[in-house]
Amino acid sequence: MVVATGARNIVTHLFVRNPNAPLGEAAVLGALKSAGLVTELARCPLKVGAGGTNWYSVQGEKVESSHLSVQTSCNGRACEGFVLSRSDKLPPLLPAQLALYSDKCSAGAERTPVSAIRPHVALAELIKAMIPPASGPAGYDWKALAALPAGITWNGDGPRPMSLSFKNDPNPVGMTGSVTLAGREFSLLASGTPAQVKVIYLDEGGVHPKGEHMLGVLYEKGFAVKVARCGPVYTESTLMWYSATSPATRPVMVLQSISYDGNNVSDAYALRLDGTLPARDPRDRNPGTGGC
Repeated sequence: MVVATGARNIVTHLFVRNPNAPLGEAAVLGALKSAGLVTELARCPLKVGAGGTNWYSVQGEKVESSHLSVQTSCNGRACEGFVLSRSDKLPPLLPAQLALYSDKCSAGAERTPVSAIRPHVALAELIKAMIPPASGPAGYDWKALAALPAGITWNGDGPRPMSLSFKNDPNPVGMTGSVTLAGREFSLLASGTPAQVKVIYLDEGGVHPKGEHMLGVLYEKGFAVKVARCGPVYTESTLMWYSATSPATRPVMVLQSISYDGNNVSDAYALRLDGTLPARDPRDRNPGTGGC
């Protein structure tokens, strides 16, 4: 049973399900080796012998770097399935799988989970870490921003002049970066004046299953989260501004913009460190009016 998926003119994934007697993982890997390909275990169940799925990197002369997953257990039942992904990156895991699998699979290595927490919890922790403390200044200078929090890779040595009109942002300088949170990739853009950071944007690079509640995690971490403004209706993304306040931090405004694609969504956020809202769109709605 074979299914191929991809874009209009290119195959990206090949799914193979064997409903008969299993061929065996070792036999399949041996056949790939005989064909001149090199496989290396890249992701495995956290518990040795637990069953489930192994992911292998596949390389060879004149072939694209790919990944092959081999599934030998389906909810505790023996089964056999293969997925070939044409990518040099491991395919993303579902949030519930992050604590069950490890990317440290070499012989003798201690298998630690891909992530002990779910991505939206990691995102909430990152946003919390970016909010200035109540005892400090209202914002950051660029040197301080580059020093925290850990895990962000900033591009260049500091801000540079750039047009941020695509964000409706009048600030004259910016700095870009990236971060991976529990396997989920985000691009970052910080804007401000040459002396101070004013806004930090986070945009998800892919999609994930809907149903997460990052703002709820902020609430659990001691923040009062309230709707401050709603964006225009009938847009491709939700555009909701929230105030986030706590005794330990400066008040900030958080934009949450969620784009829907069937049962999947893509998140984008903006963190205004001075606690103000941006210039108003005439179509914006105040809390309590127009369904806001």
